[in-house]
Amino acid sequence: MSDWIKIYSSEQPYKCNFVKALLDEYNIPYQELNKIDSTVVTIGELEIFVPVANEIFVRLLLTQNNLE
Repeated sequence: MSDWIKIYSSEQPYKCNFVKALLDEYNIPYQELNKIDSTVVTIGELEIFVPVANEIFVRLLLTQNNLE
């Protein structure tokens, strides 16, 4: 996963869903890493990774959509 960079993380899955929908809209590939504890759902977070080549564009999208 060295060609991927973490672009977003949150303890609230709905926020990650907004980010994933935005990435889908622009056809930007992403990978999601779920670090939420399966027994205690309030512990942990979701992380979203994008290819390094898309980092600047995605950060701009997040800023424009107040998702930073």
